[in-house]
Amino acid sequence: MNVAGNAFARLQGLLDDLPPAPGLSVIALHLGESRLGDPTSLLAPLSDLQDWTRYPPLAATTALREAYSHWLRRRFGIADSLGKSIAIEPTPGTKQAVATCIALAVTRARARGVAVPVVVLPNPFYPTYVAATEAAGARALFYDLCDGQLEANLAAQLALAGDSAAAVVLCNPGNPLGNILCADTLAAISRQAHQARASLLVDECYMDLLWHSAPPGYLSLVEAGRVAPCPFVVLHSLSKRSAAPGLRSGFIAGDPQSIAAYAAFNRSCGVSLAWPTCAASAALWQDEAHVQQQQQALQRNWDMADDCLAQVPGYQRAEAGFFLWLAVADGEATAQRLWTEQSLRVMPGRYLCHAASDASNPGDGFVRLALVHQPSIMGEALRRLRSGLSGQ
Repeated sequence: MNVAGNAFARLQGLLDDLPPAPGLSVIALHLGESRLGDPTSLLAPLSDLQDWTRYPPLAATTALREAYSHWLRRRFGIADSLGKSIAIEPTPGTKQAVATCIALAVTRARARGVAVPVVVLPNPFYPTYVAATEAAGARALFYDLCDGQLEANLAAQLALAGDSAAAVVLCNPGNPLGNILCADTLAAISRQAHQARASLLVDECYMDLLWHSAPPGYLSLVEAGRVAPCPFVVLHSLSKRSAAPGLRSGFIAGDPQSIAAYAAFNRSCGVSLAWPTCAASAALWQDEAHVQQQQQALQRNWDMADDCLAQVPGYQRAEAGFFLWLAVADGEATAQRLWTEQSLRVMPGRYLCHAASDASNPGDGFVRLALVHQPSIMGEALRRLRSGLSGQ
């Protein structure tokens, strides 16, 4: 695995020998660690010290599994499919689940005789997608998200993969672009995956980071019978929905065979959720008030960004999520300048993109910023950002 290629390690190498701007407090905008909601009132079960001395339940608690089911019914209208065409399983966050599901898809491809399985990934991407593909010994192909031609770009990469396609990975809403895919596009992608004999992994971790009416999730289309019968796994997490990344708690939902394969692996070789984690997680999945608090704060941050950056060339408000994918002249140079002149830590877009064969990188002219702080800090960060960009 190319550890040196990790986006955060590369950012550290880019900035750590450079001093931040004197007299200005450092504001971290490179990491999607939300400070917009406050779930702490629901985390009381974590203080049950006796339960930490017990082995975790392999399949989580009944209460937590019921909380998953109730949330899926409320959020996506899932009813008839649960326990039939849709199964669920707890996960220790989604990073491990992404890696495991990619590895299992690669294993299935090898079982049908594929020598070098291919995993087709979005570009830009969440870095774990690439790391997991490399760790599984598979080849990564990338479909471009930046030109608005997702279906055509995905079709082209699946054609290159031929019979070797093991999995297609989709992030909806997107990270870092914040784009939302409509139901017709999701259904079309399921047909593409089915024709390629590939598993479809749909990362919906940002699905509740909205400030408007909720879009359909992939499971809604499964319930309505609108998708092709490809193997599928949909990932959800409390890291983003509830601003609780340290809890390392999520779940997957998918076709029974795919979920059973993950469960068999994770219950034997992975990490099960501790009893207190199960109890706290159930409380979070059952509660909507803390999610609405975060959504309202997120909308305020985007409204501030609209006001502050309206005259900045390339600014565009995302459809969902808290990442701003901002066009700049040079991503790395901009990150260095914002660090040394404004004490802002931002992520160069090239660290989240795969370079083409001619070494061109679609992320070269972008930086990613996370609008994750409370208004007083976020307002200061946006003013510094505008000032820092004025001279580029």
